[in-house]
Amino acid sequence: MKSTKPWSGSERFATNGVSDNPVPRLYLDTVVLITAFEKGDGALQSLLLDGDSAELEFATCELTLAELLVLHLREKNERLIEFYKGLFEGGDIIQPLPIDQSMLYFAAVLRANNAWLKLPDAIHLSAALGCEATHFVSYDKKLERISTISHSRWGVFKSALMPQFINPRQYDVSRFLDGEG
Repeated sequence: MKSTKPWSGSERFATNGVSDNPVPRLYLDTVVLITAFEKGDGALQSLLLDGDSAELEFATCELTLAELLVLHLREKNERLIEFYKGLFEGGDIIQPLPIDQSMLYFAAVLRANNAWLKLPDAIHLSAALGCEATHFVSYDKKLERISTISHSRWGVFKSALMPQFINPRQYDVSRFLDGEG
C-alpha cells in the first residue's frame, strides 16, 4: 500500500499547504477516474496503473466511490461495480481517504466562502488539502478559482494553500508534472 498520509484534520491547515513529502501526490476527482477507466483515456489509465514506476501517489476520498457506483448500481453493471470496489479496497493504486468531521468542517468553510461551490466538490477539495496533495486533477475548471481556504472563528485563524490544479483536457498530466506543460 502507498504511504499517502490520511486526512490530518486541522494540522494540515496550520502548515499553510507545505508538505514534507518529496513525492508528488495527486488527488483525483471522480470524473478523472471515469475518463480513465470507462471512457478509455489511455494516457490517464497508463498514468494511474504505472504510478509506482513514475514515483507518484494517488488519493481520493471515499465519496468518490459512491459517485462512481451510482450509475453502475442502477444499470447492474457488476464488472465496473467490482472493479471500483477492488480499486478502493486494495489501496495499491489509489489511497482512499475516509471522510471525517474535520474534513466536513473545512468543506463547509469552503462552501461558506464560495456560494457557487457544490458540496461534493468542497469535500473533494478539503480531502485534497487534508492528504497534503501537491496536485488536484480535475476537469472542473471552476475549482481553480479557489486559491486559499481561511476562516476566522473564536479568534483563531486557519489558512491553507490549495494544491496546484491540473486539467487533463489542457495538459498531458505526465508532462505537466515534469515541468514541460
